[in-house]
Amino acid sequence: MCVQVCFKEVNEIVNFVNKVSEAPFQIDACYGSYMVDAKSIMGMMAIGAGKKVELKIYSDEGVGNLEQLIRTYAA
Repeated sequence: MCVQVCFKEVNEIVNFVNKVSEAPFQIDACYGSYMVDAKSIMGMMAIGAGKKVELKIYSDEGVGNLEQLIRTYAA
């Protein structure tokens, strides 16, 4: 599953990473030619705020509890 999100401020990135870190499946964030683990605060901060980022969610059962969080940041 792929979804585009955009974080306007650094605190949104921190909040997002704190929430997705609890997910039992892998989530990658892609921006241009960069791909980082979306559960990594350092990786997400390297991409930075104000950019449209594509999330690649590797789960056969959907995003479950994270659906509302992802909608909050949907681009």
